[in-house]
Amino acid sequence: MATRTYDDKLKNICDWVEITNYHWHELKGEMFNDEQFWDDTLHAMTKDDWWDWCDIAPALKIQYNKEWRSLPKLEVSTDEVKRDLMLGKAPTKKSRKGKNFQAFRLLMNIKDFINEIAGTPTVQYTDKDREPVPEPTPKERLFEFD
Repeated sequence: MATRTYDDKLKNICDWVEITNYHWHELKGEMFNDEQFWDDTLHAMTKDDWWDWCDIAPALKIQYNKEWRSLPKLEVSTDEVKRDLMLGKAPTKKSRKGKNFQAFRLLMNIKDFINEIAGTPTVQYTDKDREPVPEPTPKERLFEFD
């Protein structure tokens, strides 16, 4: 098997960030207990995916130091996930709902970091953004134009 390059690993991480961004916008930032999000990301990610991040993180930290330092938990979570990987442990376990915090926090920090260096900072949603859209009144429906 050919050795994966830095660019291959970065692309893989960016692909995971795109999936995460999709759920972020769909759920307006309320992702922690969403099973579909977890199934599509954290539970689908392999140890190799996590190793890709751990392998390229030192170079990204040097290249984008300002952005890296703006996310203080990025390094802490990276170190914790890397420690698990080095011990042969999976960063997440499907049967341990609520116990996968480090991997979740790391993915959220990776998302914010990658979005920042790409020039598209993560949109921060508020509770008001999450309020359901009220149904239009009969009068509003009557004058609705598509």
